Amino acid sequence: MNAEQLEHIKAPLISLALGLAACVVIIGLRSAGFLQFIELANYDVYLRLKEQQSLPEPLVVLVQTIEEDIQKLGECPLTDQSISRMFENLLVHKPATIGVDLYRDIPVPPGSEQLNNILTSNKNIIIIEKFGDESSKHVAGPAVLQGTEQIGFADITVDDDGVVRRGLLFLDDGENFSVSFALRLTLLYLADSGITLQAGTPNPEHVRLGEVTLPPFEKNNAAYINADARGYQYFLDYHGGANRFHTYSMTDVLEQRVDAELIRGSVIIVGVNAESVKDEFLTPYDRFTRHGQATSGIAVHGYEVSQLIRTALEGDEPVRFLSDPFENLWILLWGLVAALMSFVVRASLYLTLFITTGLLLLAGCTLFAFMNHWWLPVIPAALAWLSSAGMVTAFLS
Repeated sequence: MNAEQLEHIKAPLISLALGLAACVVIIGLRSAGFLQFIELANYDVYLRLKEQQSLPEPLVVLVQTIEEDIQKLGECPLTDQSISRMFENLLVHKPATIGVDLYRDIPVPPGSEQLNNILTSNKNIIIIEKFGDESSKHVAGPAVLQGTEQIGFADITVDDDGVVRRGLLFLDDGENFSVSFALRLTLLYLADSGITLQAGTPNPEHVRLGEVTLPPFEKNNAAYINADARGYQYFLDYHGGANRFHTYSMTDVLEQRVDAELIRGSVIIVGVNAESVKDEFLTPYDRFTRHGQATSGIAVHGYEVSQLIRTALEGDEPVRFLSDPFENLWILLWGLVAALMSFVVRASLYLTLFITTGLLLLAGCTLFAFMNHWWLPVIPAALAWLSSAGMVTAFLS
């Protein structure tokens, strides 16, 4: 074998080796968490593209205490008497369930006895508690409801970048077990349909709603590295876009300015959304697009309830993702293809067109997959594609 023939064999092998080396570095950076922030930002962009159309939610109605309500009533927090009036004005329209995203561990008279009577005589009312963790203390639900199924925790999991991307079903610290506020409301709504929580398939340790099994989130799933995976978590889909829920103010309810047909059979979520009482969170809709605006806590719970009901009744599945070996194989595939084609395509113009087309194809494929509930690595694959092509081009030069 002469030197020229040997060179023809060595050059493609070196090109593939360079592509492999680039992929190994990218996979290593990803495994160390260096790409997590940008991958999650890309996830938010894809979710906004998937749910860019604002669809009204027919099953969930929000009742928010806004700043004008506080000024008009002269109450902060709302007294038990005002809460009782609110319940009376809503219950007459026969909602499926009412959830109150307000802590009531301490009575706020007047009207405390009246409120206790309403809570104990209406089993479709859920009040929140705070489960708490190392950084925050537990806040109990109303004393009159202790030991009942009318209390659900309102804790929300927030990623390191401040965005809420996952919901919670259960929390368990080894001593205490609690069911989430959203799941309590969902199960009450589904009771008439005969749907309850069941063991999942194929893993009976997972939870199933209707025909859909919700596998629990693990700390290294998808783009996450050592994420907070406490309790039983699932990915929120934020279906229907921003501003999805019909919303009334507390004054609207107290003065009986509500649509009876809208309330009847619905899930009502009551809370505060006032400038002086902050209860808001960043969602994928709020990043880079709404100029610092955030989503109210009751709206986040509304998205959770809406998704769980759709899961049970319509078979909507949460986002899925590949296992780590297959995600690494996906990244490797893009890097090696880029390396091989960069060796074959030598002309600068055609190489530029090839690299650009490849990135567009990657974006199109992964966006199509996301529209169909699959979250594939985008940023690592794009970096592998670019770095492999760049290294091989530099070697050939």
